[in-house]
Amino acid sequence: MSSPISKRLDPLEEVPKKTKKKDASQKESKEQRQLRHRKENMQRYTRKAAVKKKVFTPKHVITVDTSKAKYNQDIVRLCVKELGWKEYPYGKKDGSCDIYWHCNGFNDTDVISGRVNKFPGMDELSKKIELTRAMETMQFLFPDDYTFYPRTWLLPQQLTEFAAEVNLKRRRHPKLKTTYIVKPDGGSQGDGIYLIRDPNDYMLTHKSHVVQEYIDRPFLLEKYKFDLRIYVMLLSLEPLEIYISKEGMARFCTVPYEAPKVKNLHEAYMHLTNYSLNKHSTTYVHTENQHDGSKRTLSSVWSKLDSMGHDSDQIWKEIELVALKTVFALAPELRVEYKAEIPEEKSGPGCFQILGLDILLTEDLQPILLEVNSSPSLRTDYEKEVAPGVVEYIHSPVDLDIKKPVIMETLLLVAPKKKLQMKQRRSNRSCKKKQVDSLCVPVQDSISQSPPVTPLSCRYLQRDYTGYEEEDEEDHHSDPSSGTESDSPTPSHSYPGVHSPDEKVLYQLYPGRYSGVYDDLRVLERTADIFLKCLGVRSSLRMGPTGFRMFTRKCRLTTNGLSNAAVDIMFIELHRKWEFLNPDRTTGLCFQGFLEAVFTIAKRKFRGLSRLDGVAALIDYCEANLNFGRHARPTYLPKVMMAEAEDRLQQMSISKPSKYTRLTQSDHFIEFIRQRNKKKAEQEDNLKSDG
Repeated sequence: MSSPISKRLDPLEEVPKKTKKKDASQKESKEQRQLRHRKENMQRYTRKAAVKKKVFTPKHVITVDTSKAKYNQDIVRLCVKELGWKEYPYGKKDGSCDIYWHCNGFNDTDVISGRVNKFPGMDELSKKIELTRAMETMQFLFPDDYTFYPRTWLLPQQLTEFAAEVNLKRRRHPKLKTTYIVKPDGGSQGDGIYLIRDPNDYMLTHKSHVVQEYIDRPFLLEKYKFDLRIYVMLLSLEPLEIYISKEGMARFCTVPYEAPKVKNLHEAYMHLTNYSLNKHSTTYVHTENQHDGSKRTLSSVWSKLDSMGHDSDQIWKEIELVALKTVFALAPELRVEYKAEIPEEKSGPGCFQILGLDILLTEDLQPILLEVNSSPSLRTDYEKEVAPGVVEYIHSPVDLDIKKPVIMETLLLVAPKKKLQMKQRRSNRSCKKKQVDSLCVPVQDSISQSPPVTPLSCRYLQRDYTGYEEEDEEDHHSDPSSGTESDSPTPSHSYPGVHSPDEKVLYQLYPGRYSGVYDDLRVLERTADIFLKCLGVRSSLRMGPTGFRMFTRKCRLTTNGLSNAAVDIMFIELHRKWEFLNPDRTTGLCFQGFLEAVFTIAKRKFRGLSRLDGVAALIDYCEANLNFGRHARPTYLPKVMMAEAEDRLQQMSISKPSKYTRLTQSDHFIEFIRQRNKKKAEQEDNLKSDG
């Protein structure tokens, strides 16, 4: 009997032909399986040879690890090659790389330096349920700022509440027939999405879902429904830096849109804009033209809207605010996830991430956030079945025009600043030398030759990136035991489309354009530090009863009607409420449950303030007791910043004695907070008027 090793297919041998005749579909699948085995064996052989190879890597060369990039490897490799950097497709054996490009998530604990293109916990936070929880929290504090997210229920936990609201709406408006869309929590590519009219139509399964009010009056182009894929790049959390790409993608349905009826609720090609669904439609149009087809550039949509008399600039400003506020909603819990994965005392890599926001325009051109994709597709090709069972991958110019500049500029933003400057100086010297050499040709030859062209990699490095405010990173040590330097090749083509290589696609959204305008929306980010400070178990994401008591004791909250027994009862009630959203069934209160506890305590302690002012006042008070920042430790609740409040009240009592002389001792802090918020609102109004 032969051993299993002898049965392995040699990658250099030809595939043996089978004499037995079988069905055509089975024969094709078998050949594909054999080719896949040959490819895997060749990749293993190449990987081992690449790891054993040790050569010198110059210090100025920027290194990129794409061993976990998977289907994003092709576009990243193209950008790295044009930039003249060094790629490690199978990982670097000794030392670390400057940039790590992962496909799925932050799942590499061996990386201790450089930058990784994923934030810990972002995959979970971008799911439907977690996103809904974050949006509902922000809607609770800022109801006027978060109207772009539709009303959502979590199923099956809120099925009774959902049915009650639907029945109440029917009784009040009998003629109104509202449609709802059901989405699986962890679903992607349009899988498992369906429309319903009645709560009884919900199919109860073992999976969790969200159900939203369906936007039944979307804006149409050429009678087709479409949505917009907006690319947002989160460069860092501390400090918070957000970039947005002015070029995006418009994805069209393949069946003309009609208002939802019982007869067309099952028409996925009419109601769902997902590319993974519509590409199977017989009416899907693949084209190289950016202004037609089922997939178009965002700039072509703006041109179409401008020709129709609409203001595309105003629509884009509203989309900017949707992107900004969405990141603000995710930032608090993302800080908790990041610090739990990479504590301050532990050396770890920096993170960045490209997000894909799916936005739908309503009939009156108001942007509505549909979902957030933590791993948007970066492929620049599409599949085409040329024969039964035979698939060919065809280049997509539209995808290349949109995605390549985003990745190229993202790599430049996260690259080590010192290495980038060194590479830029070397490229400038090389370009000048080529220009001088081109001028030293004979006269008769120079007439027929074209003027010298600067390579694309040099043009990218010569661009002015000072406006990006790059983070000043440490110069990572290059390992001389592995890797080779890649010369900057001259590309065979330039960018097609509306963008030239010298035009920036990414620009800073925050703090650049909206610095200081919407800082009040970031108030909950401060609760992340309080939550982490009071956790009982290090590197844990859930607060137990001991940690919750520690929070109330350290912050001195068990006074004025909040006893220790009330604290324990509050923890038990919140733990029961949020337990169903705990997939791993670990004990403790999650961060969103902790936020609800903060809201409840703020309502009890600061009854004279509004909801937002009370939460902000409680956070100030907790930070003062925990010795955060400039706050001094108070002895009891009303004495937070008491000296400053008393001075302010003494000045105001001179002008309006009837209003301020009768204030009690416990009212000092509340009145001070009111005056401070009033002054802050006046400053914001002045900033908006100046802008």
